Amino acid sequence: MHAYARMGRLLYERATGHMKNHWPTDLGDIKPWKYFLIVAISLGLILGLSAPDSEAIPAWLITITWVVQSLITIGALLLVHRLVQATGIPKKVGNLTQLITSGVVAIVLLSPLLLWLDILLGNNSVPTSPQTLFLALGEETLGMGPPVIVAWLAMNAPFLAGFRLATTSIDEAPETALTPTFLQLVESEKKGKLLSLTAELHYLRVTTDAGKSLVLYNLRDAIAELPKDQGIQVHRSHWVSFNAIVSFSKHGRQGTLLLLNDDKIPVSRSQLNRIESVLAERLG
Repeated sequence: MHAYARMGRLLYERATGHMKNHWPTDLGDIKPWKYFLIVAISLGLILGLSAPDSEAIPAWLITITWVVQSLITIGALLLVHRLVQATGIPKKVGNLTQLITSGVVAIVLLSPLLLWLDILLGNNSVPTSPQTLFLALGEETLGMGPPVIVAWLAMNAPFLAGFRLATTSIDEAPETALTPTFLQLVESEKKGKLLSLTAELHYLRVTTDAGKSLVLYNLRDAIAELPKDQGIQVHRSHWVSFNAIVSFSKHGRQGTLLLLNDDKIPVSRSQLNRIESVLAERLG
């Protein structure tokens, strides 16, 4: 399982070497699901091809098994991470807290399945008692835990550092070149009048009057690409367009913006007075 850590490190080195100036590709804009799918398959192939030869199991079957395990593991990490985000795990020390939490939870949930696969392939003997089953699950969890968490953090390290995946083309039309890069990543059917931006770890939720999209982008970079008089950052995770604001309500030290699409955007306490003043001036 140490190959998880090795693969994670290699992915991080490639990401930091290319993503900062965009990652050239012929596959089109790289969406989050595509990035993690490529990571999962690549990781599975590396683990499978580097696994010890077995007389009982063909090499091709070992490779396929590792690819399947990698897909299951990374899929579970992504699913659990979304659930962890939904529970509102504190982020006082940054998104690293949520990443580690989702990694630990996913490992605990996956241990029985991966133990069963090991037994099926003959890598582990069948537990003969509750005690041996408990010990086997403990060994599986402790064996896969550290390398999986290291690889999970490495996969997300570029996004935590502010890098993003995007594609560029020398044949872009002049009007496209004037469009902010993050808007070029939005699905064509969801491009429209920009209403708000929301940071979600390595994702950026782009909301327009045509719908919502998730792209791999940094909120700070997206805001820098927009005209300063187009909108305002009202929270460390939220930016809104002035034209999208319907009303502003203040309840004690809490503030909320109602947008044209009925979204309610929180206003941080530290920005409350400033936002109230700016909106009063612009919106009357």
